[in-house]
Amino acid sequence: DLVCPVLQVVSTLPSCKLLQETCEKYFAMHFDYCTTTNTDFVMLSKAAFTRILE
Repeated sequence: DLVCPVLQVVSTLPSCKLLQETCEKYFAMHFDYCTTTNTDFVMLSKAAFTRILE
């Protein structure tokens, strides 16, 4: 449930690239759960959401 808020923060910090990539991979692996239990995903940047979908 915290993946989206964490992604919103770490995507703005260049030093947190590994954490960002890890969160994006987690989100991608649990896409259905992440998008149905929490609507925060709509606040993600287009670039982050695109990487998740890829």
